[in-house]
Amino acid sequence: MDTSTGWPNESNDLTSAYLKRIEWLRNEGVCEQITLNDSSVRDFLSFIDAASYSLRASLVLVDNGNIRALWKLTGEDRIGLQFQGDGNASFVIFKRPASGVATSRIYGLDTLDGVRARIRACGFEPKLSGRSTDP
Repeated sequence: MDTSTGWPNESNDLTSAYLKRIEWLRNEGVCEQITLNDSSVRDFLSFIDAASYSLRASLVLVDNGNIRALWKLTGEDRIGLQFQGDGNASFVIFKRPASGVATSRIYGLDTLDGVRARIRACGFEPKLSGRSTDP
């Protein structure tokens, strides 16, 4: 285990790495008196399974027990999702347009399918799936 990140060093399997990270967060939550929201975990795993993303997200445990995932894409592009449970996620998406003008911030609460649609609309699926041609 990499003690600075909490990520396992030995696994190349992303789902296995996520499961180990979630178990680590669950144990750390006990120390902080934060109970991991199992519905949040199920939604995260469902979201990842349906999306086939190969870019690893950073996972943290939020004070309310939810899982938050953050994907750092190229440049200033970012996706942050907090899995609320019951098929919903709050999201924030930062996207820098090719024109170089100010970075856009899109945020709100949506269903998991709605969040996937927003990610597609921003053109981020190739980056998350490891098919990006960006430098």
